[in-house]
Amino acid sequence: MESSKATNNAVNHQFILNDPLHHLFDAVDSIAVQGYDDNRCVIYWNKGSELLYGYSSEEALGQKLEDLIIPELMKIPVVEGINQWLENGIEVPSSELTLRHKNGNDVCVFSNHVLFTNSFENKQLYCIDVNLADVKQAQAQAIFKEHMLEAAFEAIPDLFFLMNDDGTIIYYHASNEKNLYLPPEKFLGKPMLDVLPSEVSEKFKANIAKVKLQQGVVSFEYELEMPHGLVYFEARISYLPEYNQIVTIIRDITEQHKTAEVIRHHAYYDTLTLLPNRFLALDRLSQLINEAQRNDQKTAILFLDLDDFKKVNDTLGHEIGDKLLKQSALRLKGVIRKEDTVGRLGGDEFIVLLRGLVDDKNALNITENLLQAFREPFKIDGRELILTLSIGIALYPDNGKNTSELIRNADTAMYQAKALGRNTYSFFTEEMNVCMLRRLEVEEQMHGALDRNEFEVYYQPQINIKNNSIIGAEALLRWYNPT
Repeated sequence: MESSKATNNAVNHQFILNDPLHHLFDAVDSIAVQGYDDNRCVIYWNKGSELLYGYSSEEALGQKLEDLIIPELMKIPVVEGINQWLENGIEVPSSELTLRHKNGNDVCVFSNHVLFTNSFENKQLYCIDVNLADVKQAQAQAIFKEHMLEAAFEAIPDLFFLMNDDGTIIYYHASNEKNLYLPPEKFLGKPMLDVLPSEVSEKFKANIAKVKLQQGVVSFEYELEMPHGLVYFEARISYLPEYNQIVTIIRDITEQHKTAEVIRHHAYYDTLTLLPNRFLALDRLSQLINEAQRNDQKTAILFLDLDDFKKVNDTLGHEIGDKLLKQSALRLKGVIRKEDTVGRLGGDEFIVLLRGLVDDKNALNITENLLQAFREPFKIDGRELILTLSIGIALYPDNGKNTSELIRNADTAMYQAKALGRNTYSFFTEEMNVCMLRRLEVEEQMHGALDRNEFEVYYQPQINIKNNSIIGAEALLRWYNPT
C-alpha cells in the first residue's frame, strides 16, 4: 500500500493538479470531471465523478479509463480514439455516451474532451461529463406521450386541427380521411374560414371569437354535404393563449343525430298513421292562435270521429282497423290545404287545424270536402267498407281563446253531429255547452246516487181495460236527489 501511494505521488509530480481550475472542479459536484495521463490512467477524479460513477477518488486514481467506466463493447474504439488524438492530433468529438457505473448500471452522459501538454511536457486529457439521466427521462416521457397521443388519435374517429389564432390550419390528424371536406393539400396553410361553405364558416368564425373571449371549451354543431351524403358534425374548440393557437376536435355525430330524430319523431308523431300526435297538434294549435291574434284572422279546429269504427274494429279485427286508420289519415291529408294540419288524438279521433281563415265559409268548404272524401268506400283485403265522419267545428276567437277551450268546444260540437245522425258536421254553439254541462252534472250526481240510497223502485200495473185484470207491471226507478 505504501508502495502504491509512493508511485502515485511520483506520477502526480509530473502533472499539474493544484491549479485554480481544479479548485473550481472540486467545488462543482453537478459536473463530473476526470483527468487522465497519456496512458489513460486517472490522475484527477472530482466529487461529481464520484457521484456519477460510484467510484471514490481513492478507488479511481491510477486506474485505467477503460477498466473503470467504459463498457466492454466500447473499450477498443475508445482506446483507439484516444491514441489517435495523442499521436495524430485527431480530436475525440463531444458526444452522447452510455458509460458504466461501479454497480454495472448504464450511465448516460454528454462527454466533452480536452487535451493539453503541461509544463513537464506530459499530455493531460480531461473528460467533462454531464449527466443526461434527467434529460433522457424527460425525452422518454415526451416520446411516450407522443406515442400515446398518436395511439389515441388512431383509436378515435375524430378529426383534429391545430390553427393559428386567425384560423389558418397548420396541422391536422384524421384516422379516417373520409370525413375531410377537402384533401389536406387544399386546406393546410389556409384559413379554415376560407375552405368551408359560408354558413359553416360563419359558425366557426363566431365560435372562435367566443372561445378567445371567454376561454374554456366551446362546442357547436353543423352539417356538411359530403360525397357519401349529408353528415352532421360536432366541433369542440379551445384556445391556447400562450401559443396563440386554436385546437379544434371534430366528431361525426350523424348516427346520434339520426337516433335523436327517431326519438323526436316518436315523441311528436303517431307511429301508426305518421300524423302529428296530440302533443304536437296542440302545440301547433297554440302557434296558430298566436298567429291569428297578430294578424286579426280566424282559426278553426275540426274534431273528427270515425262513425261506427269500434264495430268494424271488433268485428273484423284490429289489423283491419289499423289499415282503416292509415287510409283515413291519407284521405284527410289529401283534402286539407298545405298550410293546414291533420293530427291523430288517439283511437279513431282526429283533429284538423285550419290556418288563417277570413270567415266561417272557408271552414265550411273544407269540412264538406272532408265528408265527401269519406263517402267513397275503403278497399281493404278484398272488402269494401263504408266509413263516415262526424265533425265538430270550433272557431277562434268566437268559440274559445285558448287551446283547451277550443278542443273542448270542438269535441262538444262533434257529439252534436253524432246526435244529428252522424256523417255530418256541427258548428259549436253556446247552447251545446249548456246542454253538455247539464249532462255532465247529472252523470256526476248519478255516480254516487246508489251509495247514497237515492233510488227507489216503483211498480206500475198494466191493466186490461176490457175486464179490468192486471196483466203485468212496469218497474220504474225514481231518483230523489237534493241537487
